[in-house]
Amino acid sequence: MDVESQKARDEEESIVDNKEIMNEDQRKAESSEQERMFRKRKDWIKNAIIIFLAVMLVLTFFSDTIKNYSLPQVVTQYVMSGSITTKVRGEGNVESGDPYNVMVKQSRVVAGIPVKVGQTVTAGDVLVYLDDKESTELKDAQKALEAAENAYDKALMDAEISDGAIADSKGNLSATSFRAQITALKKAVDAAETDLKNAKKNAAAIQNQIDLLGTVYVDTTAEQEAVNNAKKVKDAADEQLSRTTNELKDLEARLEYFTTVSSNDEKVAELEQLIREAKLLLIDHTKIADQAADAYTKALNALEEKKASLDTSAQAASLAAQLASANIAVSNAQTVYDEKKEKLDELVAQINSRYNLGGLYDAIVDAKKTLDEQEKDAMGAEITSPINGTVTAVNVQSGKETDPSVAVVVLQPEGQGYYMSFSVPNDKAKLVTVGDPAELVNNWWYNDMVASVSSIKPDPDQPGKNKLIVCEVKGSDITVGQRLTVSIGSRTSSYDLIVPTSAIHSDNNGKFILTIESKSTPLGNRYIAKRTDVEILASDDTQSAISAGLSGWGNDYVITGSTKDIEAGDEVRLSENN
Repeated sequence: MDVESQKARDEEESIVDNKEIMNEDQRKAESSEQERMFRKRKDWIKNAIIIFLAVMLVLTFFSDTIKNYSLPQVVTQYVMSGSITTKVRGEGNVESGDPYNVMVKQSRVVAGIPVKVGQTVTAGDVLVYLDDKESTELKDAQKALEAAENAYDKALMDAEISDGAIADSKGNLSATSFRAQITALKKAVDAAETDLKNAKKNAAAIQNQIDLLGTVYVDTTAEQEAVNNAKKVKDAADEQLSRTTNELKDLEARLEYFTTVSSNDEKVAELEQLIREAKLLLIDHTKIADQAADAYTKALNALEEKKASLDTSAQAASLAAQLASANIAVSNAQTVYDEKKEKLDELVAQINSRYNLGGLYDAIVDAKKTLDEQEKDAMGAEITSPINGTVTAVNVQSGKETDPSVAVVVLQPEGQGYYMSFSVPNDKAKLVTVGDPAELVNNWWYNDMVASVSSIKPDPDQPGKNKLIVCEVKGSDITVGQRLTVSIGSRTSSYDLIVPTSAIHSDNNGKFILTIESKSTPLGNRYIAKRTDVEILASDDTQSAISAGLSGWGNDYVITGSTKDIEAGDEVRLSENN
C-alpha cells in the first residue's frame, strides 16, 4: 500500500508540475504579444509625429507659394506716353432728304406693281395698276345718298299732309296732285340720271382705252438688265484695253531710253520681247473691247425696239373721234338731267320750307356733296409717277386694297440728297465740324458711296447732353433704310499717359483704372490692386489718353485682364507673360 500511495503522490506532483510549466509558457507568450503590440503602437505614433512635422515644415516654408497660386492672376501693361488719333464713330439708317409720297385717296384693289425699290422712274411712268372697279369709299357714298333720298321720299309720300296745309304752301295745289307731281318728276329724274350715267360710262371706257394706248406697260426688265450687264462688260474691257495700251507705251519709252542712252543689250532684248508680248495682248484686248462694245450696242437697240414695239397712232385717232361723240352725249344727258332735277328740287324746296323735313333734306345735300368729292377723287386703273425720281418704298401688295392713309409708293425726287444721322455726346461733337468727310466703315461693300457732315444740331431726344451729327450721303448704291457706319475726323495729339481702353472701368464715383502696387516682405514681393481715378482726354478704337495721378515714364503697370473679378485692395499675382 505504501508503494502505491507513493506512486500516486508522484503522479499528482508530476501533473501539478506540468500545469505550472504550461501556465508559465502561457504567461511568457502573453507577455511577448503585449510587448509586440506596444512596439507597433510606438512605431505608429513616431511615424505620425514625423509626418506631422514634415507637413508643418512644408506649410511653414511654402505657405506663401501655396497662397500665391490661389490669388487671381492678372495681365498688366506699362502706362506709356504716345499719340492718339481721335475719330467719332456713328451708325444710322439712310433716309430720303425730301421724300415724295404718292397717295391714293380711295381704297382700290391692286392689280399689279410694275416697279421695284431702287428703280428710276420718270413723270408719267406707271407705278401701280388697279382693278377697274369703284372704290369702297365711292360705293359707300353712293349708298349713303340713296339712303338719304329714300328717307326723304318716304317722309314726303307717307306724311299725313292735309289739303289745307298744302294750300297754305302752294296755293290751290291739292295733296293728291302734289304727290302725283312728286312721283312724275322723280321718275323723270331717275330716267335722266340713268341716261347720264350710261353716257359717262361709255365716255370713260373710251378714254380708258386711249389712256392705255398712251401708257401701255411694256416689260423691259430683261432688256434693261441686258444693257446694264453689257455696259459693265464694256467698261471692264475698255479699262483693260487702256491699261494694256499704257503698259505698251511705257515699255516702248523704256526701250527708247535703253537704246539711246544705255548700252545694256541684255535689257534691250528683254524689253523687245516684252513689247512683242504686249502687242499681241493689245490685239486680244482690242478684239474683246470691240466685241463688248458691239454687244452693248445690240443690247441698247433691243431695249429701244422693245419700247417702240407698239404703234397705236391709227387706233388712237379712231378712239378720239368716238370720245368726241361720247362727250357730246354726256353733255346732252347732263342738260336733260339738270332740267328734270331742277324742277324736282324747286317743288321739294317749296314743300321743305313749309314742313319739318329740313333734317332729311340736309342729309341728302351732305351725302351728295360727299359723293361729288369721291367722284372727283376717283381715278383710272393705274397710278402714275408725278415726278422724276427713284423708288425708295412700295407699300402695297397685289390683290390687296390700298390704304388712303399710307403712301402707295415713296419716291426720292431726282436731284435730292440722302442723309443719315446719329447721336453723340457733346464732347464728341466738338471734334466734328460741318464739311468733314465721313469715312464709311467696310467701304469695300459700296462702289462709289461717299458721305460728309452736313449739319450738327441738338439731339431732341437728349437735349443738352447729345448732338445729332447729320451726314449727306451720295452714290449709286444708296437705298433708303440702308444701315451705314461712318468714322469722322482724324486729329492726332500726343499725351503723357496712354492705357488700353479695355482697362478703364466706371462706377458711381466715376472712371478708374486698377494699377499694381508692390510691397516687399521677408518672403518676397506682394502685389496689390490699387484704384486710380482717371479722366479720359481722348480715345481711338483700342486705347485712351488719360489724366491721372501716375508718374508715367513706364513706371506704372495697369491691369488689363484678370482670371477672376478683382477690386481695389485685392492681392493678385502677375501673369508669367508679364
